[in-house]
Amino acid sequence: MISPSMSTNAVIMRTVNFPFTLVSVFGRNTHSASFENLSRWNANCGGIACHASPEGMMNTTRRQFVVAALLMASACMYSRGPQQTQESAVVEVDNQGVLDMTVYVMRGAERVRLGIAGGLKKTALPLPANIVFGPTTLRFVADPIGSNRNSVSDEITVSPGDTVTWTIRPS
Repeated sequence: MISPSMSTNAVIMRTVNFPFTLVSVFGRNTHSASFENLSRWNANCGGIACHASPEGMMNTTRRQFVVAALLMASACMYSRGPQQTQESAVVEVDNQGVLDMTVYVMRGAERVRLGIAGGLKKTALPLPANIVFGPTTLRFVADPIGSNRNSVSDEITVSPGDTVTWTIRPS
């Protein structure tokens, strides 16, 4: 029971033992904190993250940083096992014409540049892995540099690891 000589703040502080004191302002209860109450609370909080003093905040920030660093390091060490690398498919262009050719591969309406096949040379151009995954139907286009007569191949089904030989006859 509260005696008339004791204030409400002191009774609540002693019974609850919390760093905040209850203040009655115009009939409404509000909370206020003093640094003395908070530092007493910090001394008794037993290792729980306490933010009342700068030292407590630094310790909490360090703990959070260490935990985050450990989680990130453990995520980086995760391994799915040995990676299976697929051999990429290759198109071997036998350019029997005099002009150099820019070679493209077409999958549907998508056209991707593979490289340049020199005139009167055989050139091996790797096909990108995002183009050939499993059996894929492709078409090849050779655009001569300095001319407007494109050479277009028939559609062919290519799988990873295949080597396609394409002969471009002189025009």
